Amino acid sequence: MYGFGQTLRFVDLECDETPAKLISGGHRLPLERKLKSEASEAVRLRKRGTGPTVLIAEDNDDGRFMLRTLLEMKGYRILEAQTGTEAIELALRDFPDLMLLDLQLPSINGLNVARHIRSQSLERYMPIVIISGHNRSTHGNVAKAAGCDEYLLKPIDLDELDKVLENFAPLHLKSRPATSHR
Repeated sequence: MYGFGQTLRFVDLECDETPAKLISGGHRLPLERKLKSEASEAVRLRKRGTGPTVLIAEDNDDGRFMLRTLLEMKGYRILEAQTGTEAIELALRDFPDLMLLDLQLPSINGLNVARHIRSQSLERYMPIVIISGHNRSTHGNVAKAAGCDEYLLKPIDLDELDKVLENFAPLHLKSRPATSHR
């Protein structure tokens, strides 16, 4: 399994001559390669507003920045929350296609955020994925019981994240899953 620091490739969308750098856990990561075609496609999707919306609820600024940058590069629209209260407000107001939810948020933890979202009468199903550094075998069943659809372990394996995105919020509408309740 690889964390963001080992696998994430960033494109500096502003200036091709300057290597992009990303702060992650106090370390700066140099740009390893430029993915111009992927970057231009992501910019096109963002400008047109065609990508699914993902709510990132993460209190760690660096973690939230990394997820936002990665998902924006892929073409997703992003909402951000730093607390459980903000996550609930944004989820119920903007109804994202997917919620990536840190387990340990200030004000209301991720499990209680998920329980609150699931207790609402919503017009369509909102997938919730817990992201946590806690062991999946210990907390995974509790997360499922709270209404979470998936559990990703930090540091996030980017292949697992891609599978979650494709399953719950694919970029291509023809492959989007049904939005009915479980």
